[in-house]
Amino acid sequence: MLSRLASMLFNISPPMVPPPPGMRIVPCSPLDDSGPREWIMTVGLVVPTQLDPRKLEESLLKVIEHKFPRAGARLALRNGIYEYQIPEKFDASTPAAIFSVEYHLVPCPERSKILLPSLSGLSESEPTFIVPSTLDMGSLFLGETSPRTISAFLQPNVPAHAHTPHHIHRPHTHRLGTMITAWTRVLNGADIESISGMPWDMQPFENFFPESGVGRELRPARGWLNAGWFGWMPFVSKLVWEKIQDPTERMCFARVPKVFLDDIKKQIMSELRDQGSTDYVGSSDVLLAWWIKLMYDHRPPSTAPLCVHMAVNFRSLPIFGGPNSTPLTTPYIHNAFGTYGGLTIPISSLQAESLAQVALRIRRGILAYNADPEAIRDDLAWTFANKDKFILPCPPCGDFNLTSNLRAVGLGNADFSGAAVDSEDPRPRIGGENKAKVAFVYCVTSSKQFLPMRHFSLFLMEDKEAIWMSKVCGDGEIESIAQRESRSEVGVEFVYI
Repeated sequence: MLSRLASMLFNISPPMVPPPPGMRIVPCSPLDDSGPREWIMTVGLVVPTQLDPRKLEESLLKVIEHKFPRAGARLALRNGIYEYQIPEKFDASTPAAIFSVEYHLVPCPERSKILLPSLSGLSESEPTFIVPSTLDMGSLFLGETSPRTISAFLQPNVPAHAHTPHHIHRPHTHRLGTMITAWTRVLNGADIESISGMPWDMQPFENFFPESGVGRELRPARGWLNAGWFGWMPFVSKLVWEKIQDPTERMCFARVPKVFLDDIKKQIMSELRDQGSTDYVGSSDVLLAWWIKLMYDHRPPSTAPLCVHMAVNFRSLPIFGGPNSTPLTTPYIHNAFGTYGGLTIPISSLQAESLAQVALRIRRGILAYNADPEAIRDDLAWTFANKDKFILPCPPCGDFNLTSNLRAVGLGNADFSGAAVDSEDPRPRIGGENKAKVAFVYCVTSSKQFLPMRHFSLFLMEDKEAIWMSKVCGDGEIESIAQRESRSEVGVEFVYI
């Protein structure tokens, strides 16, 4: 503290701290270092059979050591900059990951219902909104030693944590599917050399760093407002008042059968053809439109704008490598995720429009975004040059919803058969289904800061019959949605577990 004060008063630069011995250094990109730093996400995978933790641990460490050494990095704050410190050699004193285990010999029926809502006898033709009784989903997945804050990760020699019952726990979780795919392939007998890895020093966004010269003065990233403190204060006050009015929050889930989604999509496409339109909407457009209307149609009509931000995976976009830009072809396990404001509409207009109209708005927004790689590069350049600015996802008087789609990650396809315990069949089955595959996915957060979690939605996974979604809701919000749906001709069934 005194050295910091002296440096401010006398313009004395503090001494530079050298990197620790035996560590390779890669700075965090502003995408890794943006957003709430005290927000830790845990991805929990529910596998409905007993797995051998030794096999899980050995295969995970092998994949990290040989193919993804940066997954074994230690997060550090050195000389005011967040960085990954990657051990040159992994060993018992410097492990690639921390693996912990809990044993519960007698399954708890209440816990089983919450962990596997897919086994609750749900409708195969209509959507179901599932309301768990527990408020603390994180306690089902976090071990006693699992870090719950960024400061815990910043302690010396703290790598990623894996804990069974099963989760992977890191400050950044996007592109977890790449790691899990490699892990399960090795677990199921694949040669480690057949796995495509990631170079430890890979920095695909280095051309966007401010020192590269592209961080010029640009407009704010599309969909975000550079409102400063005078805009930030009423925005935060609105979120706090929302929490005061409806204080009890819980993670809820929605199951949307694919037959239901396909029927709606066919109706919308038929409606567009009857209008002479050549437009097209995809299943994801229809699903997001249905979800947004479910979340906002119950609200009082308002002219306040709703800004729907959609997640974008930059890996698949032609923005890397200078003039002749291409998508990323090498696996990249760190954050390459952003959002764009794909839909801005007054809440009363959203309520008045048909599902087809909202889905078409979403599709047109996606097409316009993908058609302009130069604008995407400008978005990134501004974000990298202004990562510490207070920016808002909507006007202070408005509302927002940020939706991330994890379906493409394919977590529901992860197969842990190679670790199944005491089974003659390497792929033990329940009713014809592989019970060593992931049956359900949870994303839970821990934070010391107040975060408006009820403004975030996740498309979690899909199985053969349905797509699963999740959102934190207030109890008052759940009741309001349920009352409206009970009056609808084709409503959503509410199930409390």
